[in-house]
Amino acid sequence: MDGSHEVCVQIAETFLIECPRLMSALRTTLQRKDAQELAGVAHALKGAIANFTGCTAFHSVVRLEQLAKEADLQLATEVFRRLEGEISVLLQSLQSFTSTMPRA
Repeated sequence: MDGSHEVCVQIAETFLIECPRLMSALRTTLQRKDAQELAGVAHALKGAIANFTGCTAFHSVVRLEQLAKEADLQLATEVFRRLEGEISVLLQSLQSFTSTMPRA
């Protein structure tokens, strides 16, 4: 991002909008026991989280996608529960970041 604060804020704001939608979709696909769709939604969330490298949520969503591809929905449910907490922390951090960053 070449140090562009504006670009960083825009990416964070987009994530703040998209992440709840993706988390809801993950929850729904787990309830429907749709492993194939779960893998697809997890993959989309993984791509969105990849903008924030090094966060624990990224590692959990990678694991969730892997479990979905293996159709291990019981373990995927456990990983999803952990991911919910990690996402909550990430969202709080990004909300703080976007509210304190100066605009160009």
